[in-house]
Parts: sequence; C-alpha cells; structure tokens
Amino acid sequence: MGSWEAGIFDSDYALDIQGEFRDLIGDGVCVEDVVEKLIADNFPDEDEDDGAEFWLALAATQVQTGRLTEMVKERALEVIGSGAGLEAFARDCPDELPARKRAIARLEKKILGAQKKPTKIKKAFVDTIEWEPGDGLAYQLRSGMWTGLKVRSVIREPKHQEALYEVMDIYQEAMPTAEEMREVGIRLSSTTERYLQEIEEENWLLKRRERKKQQTFFMGWSIFLLCRNGVRDQPGGKLVRVAQGLAWEFYRDCEGGCFGGWKDLDGYLEKDYGLK
Repeated sequence: MGSWEAGIFDSDYALDIQGEFRDLIGDGVCVEDVVEKLIADNFPDEDEDDGAEFWLALAATQVQTGRLTEMVKERALEVIGSGAGLEAFARDCPDELPARKRAIARLEKKILGAQKKPTKIKKAFVDTIEWEPGDGLAYQLRSGMWTGLKVRSVIREPKHQEALYEVMDIYQEAMPTAEEMREVGIRLSSTTERYLQEIEEENWLLKRRERKKQQTFFMGWSIFLLCRNGVRDQPGGKLVRVAQGLAWEFYRDCEGGCFGGWKDLDGYLEKDYGLK
C-alpha cells in the first residue's frame, strides 16, 4: 500500500486516484465516465489491499467534491464493513493503525451523511516550456545582477511539463552572452559542496543514511526541478534564452532536488547559491 501516515490520502496511490479524478472532472468528463476510466486504468484486480484503498480514496474524493455515486458508496461501505486493507496498513504503519481506523470511521460518517452540492473544479494548469535541453538562459535577479541557468532536461507529458536546470557560475552586472555561457562551469549549491566533503570522510555512508531518515525538504545538489504552478507563477526578473547546445557535466553522487515555482527562484538562489 505504501502509506506513510493514517489519513485516507496519505499514500501515493490514493493521491493519484484523487488527482486523476479531479483532473478528469476539470476537463469536463462526467462523473460516471471518470469512475469507469479510473477502474480501467488504476484498479488492482489481483491485490485486495490496494483494491480497498482504491475505493476508500475514490469515495473520499467524491465526498470532497460533492459527487458521491451510489456504486462507489456501496463499494466503500463494503470495504469499511469488512476491514479490508487494515492488515496491510498495520504492516506498513503499525503505530498508526488506531488513527487509520478513526480516519476510516470519519469517512464512513461522511459517506452516510448528507452530501454537499458539486463543487466547481477548474481545468488543471499545465505549464508550457519553450526551452530545450542544452539551452542557456540569462536570468536577472531582483537586485539587477545577472546569472545563468542551463537546461539539463525537459519532460513534456499531456498533463505535466517540467524541466531540470543547473545554475551556471555567472554573477555579473551585464547580461551574459552565449560565449560566456560556453566558457563557464556550473555553480554548486552550498548543499552540494557540503555533501562532496562528507563523501570523502570514512563515515559518509552513515551520514547519508541519516540524511535520508530526516527527509528534509532541502533544495540543492547540482540540479533542480522547476515549473510554473499556475498562470501567475512568473519569474521575478528578466529571462532570456541566449545560448543553445550547451554541454553538461556529471558530478558524482549528486542528485537532483525537487523545487517549486518561478516566483520562489530568487529566494532559492540566494539561500543555496549565494546569489542576491
């Protein structure tokens, strides 16, 4: 099941069901057709535990959006009545089992109670990325200084677009040229520099394990992901493509970190790269 806490949506699988349901409704698909598509694409025929999670997640999403259908209601109540999925949950999160039972009891109460009217769900925003791998982007910080971003890779899917970037070792008053971008390397974040120091020490494996346990939401390493989170999520300063076909360099043991929208870029560059 892969749950991390007790909530109905505290697993990647449940969140996927919730997200796909909302996206399809936002696209104007009727709720009955949405349910059929979700069953066809996501229902695990041979896994009873995931099947239980499917119906709970779908029922909870329908209750949230005011679109609870009779069939989904019946299936979810069958799961709740039988206790299906609880044994698997106990294996994943034994300490959270009492809280999981309370979460399911709350969902059952909502399913059996009066349902709200359907809420309006907007069409999901999909970013549009015009760059290509190897492009060099000149970016002007809010201070007026310029730096450079190198496009490492671009992912384009029907419902999702994002790109991976590297910060170039540029920090100057004038907008960088294509020639300058071809001559400089990338600028490592403070996180990456600390990491490279750690792996030279004898206990670097232990430190790496501890870092994974902490699960800190730390943006850094040598590359980062960036995409717009909405129409209003725009860069704080000028962004100009000035170079193409730039090569990239591999740094050992450096991974890419997740990052958010363009409006937060300046704060990120200052915090982890010292660029103001």
